[in-house]
Amino acid sequence: MFETPLQEPRTDSPSDTHHRIIEAAGELFSESGYRHTTIRAVCRLAEANVAAVNYHFGNKKNLYLATLKYWRARAFEEYPIDLNDYSRPAEERIHTFVRTFLSRVLNKGEGSRFARLMAQELVQPTDALDVIVEETIRPTFAFLSTAVRELFCRPPAEEELRLCCVSIVGQIFYFYMSRHVTRRLFGREIFEMHEIDSIARHISEFSLAAIRAIAAGNRGGNE
Repeated sequence: MFETPLQEPRTDSPSDTHHRIIEAAGELFSESGYRHTTIRAVCRLAEANVAAVNYHFGNKKNLYLATLKYWRARAFEEYPIDLNDYSRPAEERIHTFVRTFLSRVLNKGEGSRFARLMAQELVQPTDALDVIVEETIRPTFAFLSTAVRELFCRPPAEEELRLCCVSIVGQIFYFYMSRHVTRRLFGREIFEMHEIDSIARHISEFSLAAIRAIAAGNRGGNE
């Protein structure tokens, strides 16, 4: 028995087909993750022949990595941050970091799709995570840790520095990872830009106050 084709073949150029597949893959991978997304489903949404994935990407793993890189570029274009800019005060760089990444997570634009893809990747890691860590997370973490280090009046211990940075990032990702709880608590999971700005200011001020207290040795408690 012959398999029924998914759709009539289209006459688009190869670049059009490539783009449609990437767009469709971004939508499905961000919703269902790598393991639960099939090539057939991607091609159905992209209105492309299944063979087009092999032609353009070689296999599902390559498609997934290409999708991550494409949507990362879209997010960085929509919400840019210069990871090589160390000219401004540490406080400003931390606030810029928080606002930029919070926008990528909470904004309703397409730039937030990379955050959704990353959320899936963190919950169900694939081989692509090593690439994402080296090309995206490590440079970003270096930018943040350099700014945090400058807030100390003494050389911080590496664990101390890491915990401060992870605490900042954790506050940002809470709003995405707990979006279903946020909707029930606050009646929404998508925020307007002025609300994102307000949240970014709070996270920045809260984090700066905590880091300064740690740097000064004022951890609280009965130590």
